[in-house]
Amino acid sequence: RRRRPSRRRRQASTPLAIVLSLPAGVTTSGMQIRLTNSLLEEAFRGAVPATGSFAANTWGALLASAGMTVLGANASNAITIQARSVAAGTTLTAWNYFASVNASGWRSPWPSPVTTTNCGISNGTDAQEATAVADVPGSIGYVALPEAVATGFTNTFIATRATLSCGTASSHQIAYAQVQDNGTATTSPPPVYADPLFNNQANARGGTSGSWSGFPTATIVASTSWDSTTASNPSVGSEVVRGATIQRYPIQVATYDVVWSSYAGLGSHYVNTTNTAQAVCDYMNYLTDARTYALTGGQSLLAPAGSHLPYYTALPPAILRAAQAEAAFC
Repeated sequence: RRRRPSRRRRQASTPLAIVLSLPAGVTTSGMQIRLTNSLLEEAFRGAVPATGSFAANTWGALLASAGMTVLGANASNAITIQARSVAAGTTLTAWNYFASVNASGWRSPWPSPVTTTNCGISNGTDAQEATAVADVPGSIGYVALPEAVATGFTNTFIATRATLSCGTASSHQIAYAQVQDNGTATTSPPPVYADPLFNNQANARGGTSGSWSGFPTATIVASTSWDSTTASNPSVGSEVVRGATIQRYPIQVATYDVVWSSYAGLGSHYVNTTNTAQAVCDYMNYLTDARTYALTGGQSLLAPAGSHLPYYTALPPAILRAAQAEAAFC
């Protein structure tokens, strides 16, 4: 049977938070952790270099490399990398970002062993991975910002207690990291860091200066591909908004809906294919503020203008125009 081609319709973006759970008893000289792009990539590649008295790929080495004084015997514990147990957009975003920092180290997924199941529970969703990192001392992972916030991660280390159903619960500290947004330089220029949240909203570059790399710039047609488009950029830098300079967070997950390019002949799956196609068309136009939904559709609910979904960012103007042009084909 011939398959109908599907289309991915862009909706919004959300920061990909890097979440950390220190080993039990480990404390640091600072309450916030800042990771250069190189150190972040090394952490997930299992390539954190030995630092001082700390062996490679240990929490002591990671925290000391981040410029922090580390206390606690368990700082010598190895870093546990938590990852999704199934294919996920967050995983693809993480891989692509790490590869943009060090292409030679990411020719295949997960060069270092990762953990996808804890106490018999798989990291099948973002919420499950966020919970796993929070509950398993000594873990590092990646989750969409809404799940990080819902699980209790902030940019400041806070004490928590593991709630594992197996093993012994241990008091430890959790936080999400601030990430370098000016490339990979570590000395000249010095690293500049950004938080995934700004004014309690998703922190992403927007306005007239906002853009995504690899997005279709030619005339949009029904078969236009967005496969090479990414919302992340290790060198995203700062943005001036109403006279204030804001450091923008570099790792962004692009969200999208998948729809059929045609609903004709799908009667065995839909009661009325004509009505279904029209409903999908209306929904796509609503998501992109197109046609009759101008300034009143889904984009108006997102940051920075909207407050209904503050952890998701509206599409930048150039991307929005392309998405609206694509929605027009229905």
